[in-house]
Amino acid sequence: MVLHNLNKSVTLKENKDCYDMEIKIIGCEESVIYIDACVKFLSIMNCQKCTIYVSAVSRVTTIDKCEKTKVTVASNFLRIGNTIDSTINYYGAY
Repeated sequence: MVLHNLNKSVTLKENKDCYDMEIKIIGCEESVIYIDACVKFLSIMNCQKCTIYVSAVSRVTTIDKCEKTKVTVASNFLRIGNTIDSTINYYGAY
């Protein structure tokens, strides 16, 4: 599932919509995204001034090239690259 170029919107995805899927959030700006499900992989790329909440990721979360983004995620592994002025709340084993 891909959430692409959301601009000033609020998105809510529930367990029935995205359970055990790979989620990609790409190029969103000034948006609020809530994913209340356990997903397999999560990729957040090129987002600006967004608030993103994901209740659980069973494998890897990747945050790349984001700016002024707030992310809250529970994940087994977290990878962050080229992200500035962002707040990341990570709950996991590492």
